[in-house]
Amino acid sequence: MKNLDSFSYPIPRLCILIIPVLILIFLNACCEEKVIGSKEMRINVEGTVTYKEDGFPAENVKIQLLTGNYNVLRETVTDQEGKYSISYYGRCSTLEPKTTLRVRITSSGVPDGFYPDWPTVYTLKCTTQTQTVNFQLIPKSY
Repeated sequence: MKNLDSFSYPIPRLCILIIPVLILIFLNACCEEKVIGSKEMRINVEGTVTYKEDGFPAENVKIQLLTGNYNVLRETVTDQEGKYSISYYGRCSTLEPKTTLRVRITSSGVPDGFYPDWPTVYTLKCTTQTQTVNFQLIPKSY
């Protein structure tokens, strides 16, 4: 007759070894800083601002690059052709507000008698490829 204890002996031994390993993995996961998305990267955004009625370019319109918490990181204005470009090097994530990047046209930076058409804010992707975001201005109706 075979001894059944010899078959069950490796299983408790294996459990005793696995438990400390799982505890170490859990403790390591709790102590690490959680970074969702990339650590740091170059973000490039470009686009144009035009008048919706006639498609003409809008000059000296303020465009901002900001975090998800609406802290301004970079600011620029459009040129004579209505074009702008913003570049930023830093952390980027689409899941954490402090590292989510957005671009917006500011209402205070548009010519008198106009306001930005919706949407006025775009959430950027975390990519090194240049992203294009265009805005339009519409006349205020008094």
